Amino acid sequence: MNTTERLRAAMSTLGAGQISMIPGDSAHDRVREAPPMTAPGSMIADRYRVVRQLGVGGMGVVWEAHDERLNRSIAIKQLRTQHGVTEAETEVITQRAIREARISARLQHPYAVSVFDVVEHEGKPCIVMELVPSIPLSEAMRELGSLAPQEAARVGAQVASALAAAHALGIVHRDIKPGNILIGDDGTARICDFGISRAYGDTTLTMTGMITGTPAYLAPESARGEESTYASDVFSLGATLYAAVEGEPPFGNDGNAIAVLYRVAAGELRPPEQAGPLAPLLLAMLSTDPAGRPSMADAAAQLSALADGRGQPMPPIPPVGASPTRVMPAPPPAEPTVPTAATVALPPGRSTPDDPSSPATSLPTSTPPSSTPVSDPEPTTPRRRWGLIAIIALVVVAGIIAAATLLPKLGQPSAEPSSDAPATSVSSAASTEPSTTAPTQSAVSTPAQTPSPTATPTTSEIPAAELTKAVTDYYALLPDDTDAAWERLTPAYQSKTGGKKSYEDFWKTIDSVTVTSAKATGPNSVEAAISYVEKSGNKKSSERRSFTLVDSDGTLKIDQSAVIG
Repeated sequence: MNTTERLRAAMSTLGAGQISMIPGDSAHDRVREAPPMTAPGSMIADRYRVVRQLGVGGMGVVWEAHDERLNRSIAIKQLRTQHGVTEAETEVITQRAIREARISARLQHPYAVSVFDVVEHEGKPCIVMELVPSIPLSEAMRELGSLAPQEAARVGAQVASALAAAHALGIVHRDIKPGNILIGDDGTARICDFGISRAYGDTTLTMTGMITGTPAYLAPESARGEESTYASDVFSLGATLYAAVEGEPPFGNDGNAIAVLYRVAAGELRPPEQAGPLAPLLLAMLSTDPAGRPSMADAAAQLSALADGRGQPMPPIPPVGASPTRVMPAPPPAEPTVPTAATVALPPGRSTPDDPSSPATSLPTSTPPSSTPVSDPEPTTPRRRWGLIAIIALVVVAGIIAAATLLPKLGQPSAEPSSDAPATSVSSAASTEPSTTAPTQSAVSTPAQTPSPTATPTTSEIPAAELTKAVTDYYALLPDDTDAAWERLTPAYQSKTGGKKSYEDFWKTIDSVTVTSAKATGPNSVEAAISYVEKSGNKKSSERRSFTLVDSDGTLKIDQSAVIG
C-alpha cells in the first residue's frame, strides 16, 4: 500500500468524510467539551444556522452550519476569549481578527481553505469558511507514523503553491503546522487558518510575553520575538514537512515550550534521517538565516519536481553546526560558533538573481582569479604556470595604467555631470553584486569610459508624483489587462506570485479595484489605500499597502508590496 492509499485508509478510520477539522484542531481537541457558546439550531448573523460542533481548538470552536441565503453547508470558527485579557484588549483582538479574515478572504486558491465571511456573534468574531471533508495532517501523521519523502513533497508542493499566492497578496500565514494542513478525502492538501494567530499574537506578545505561532514549527527569528515574514513561512513549512517524514519536528516536541523555543532560537536542528531526496531542500528551507531560504514559489517548484520524481541533484549536505552556507566567491572555511541549522546551495535551476530574499546566493558572471578555489586535480605544468604569471602580470599592468589615468581626475573640482553618464547609487550596486570587499574607492562604479567626476556617489531622486503615478497606473490596468499589469512587476515580485496563472486567477475574482490616498513615503516607496469589489456577491474589501518601486529601463516597476493596515 503506497502512502496515498495509507492516507485514505487513515481518513476512513478517522472519519474524514464526516468531519471538517478547521484551524489547528487535533484529536485531543475534538473530544474536549466546548463551552455552550452556540447551540445547534441557533442562528449566527441571521444567516448561518448551526448544525453541530465539529471540534474545539486552542483559539476557538468549529461548527458545521448551513448558509440559509446561499443554501450551502459551511464551517464557522467562533474565536474564544483569551484568559487574562482585558475587555479593551478583547476588542482589539476582535477587530484584528475581522481585519485579518477579510484580508485572507481575498485568497482564492485550490489548495487553500476559502474564507467566505466574517461576522460577530455574542461579541466574538466568527470566521465563515469552506466546509472541507478532511482530517488534519497532524492526525494522519499520528495514524501513519510518517510519510514517504515523495508523498510529503506532494503535500508540500500543494501547500507551498497556495502560500506563494498568499505572499503575492502580501499575506503572511504565521502559523504553518500539521494541524493547519487539511488532507481531503481525495488526498488533496489544503492550508487553512490564515491570520488568526496574528490577531491574537499582536496583542498577547506585548502584554503577556507570548509568541505568535506553534513553538515546534516557528522560525528562529520568530522565536526571538522578531516580526514574521515570508521567509518565516518558508521555515515553518520546512519544519512541517520535516515532521511528516521524520515523525517529529526538527527541534523536538517534548512538551516543554520554553525548551523548544530555546532550541529553535539557537538553531539546534536534528539532521533528517528519513527524508532521502527531500533532505537538501528541507535543510535549505530550515536555514537559520532568512536570506538563505528559497522563496515560497521556488520551494513549490522544487517540491513539485521531487513529487514527480524530477528532483535535481543537489550538493552534499554540510554537517549540522556549520555556519550557514552560501554560494559566494572564495567562501572562507566554516568555523562554527553556535549550533546553527546547516544550509545548502540550491540547484542551478533556482532563479536567485530575481529573488530578493537571498541575494547572497547569486554568483558573479566572472570570478577574479584570486577568488577561484583550486580544484583542478591535474598538476600545474611549467607552461601553465608561466601562462598564469603572464595573465596576472597583464592584469597588474592594466590596473597601473587605469590608476594613472583616473587618479589625477579624482583630484579635480566637481563639474556638472554629463547628461549621458549614468548615475549609479551605492544601494543598487550592493544589491546586485556579492559584497566581497568594502574599500571606499569602490563607490566609483560608473563605466570606465565615463567616470564620475565626484568621489561621492549620488542617488537620482524620483519625483514623488512619478512614484504615486506608477502605483495608480498599475491598478488602472486591473482587473482587465493583466498582461500589461504583469509587466509592471519586477521579476523578483513576479516570482512571489506563484506564476502568472496564479496572478491571473486572482484578478479573475475581482470586479473592480480603486486606489486612494496614494503618497510617496521615501525615495522609492509609496503607501496607498486599495479597495476591491469581488465578483462573487459584490463583496467589498479594503486595505492599506506599502510599495517599493525600482527603475527598470526607464519604467517604474513594483518590486515589493505588503499589507500594512
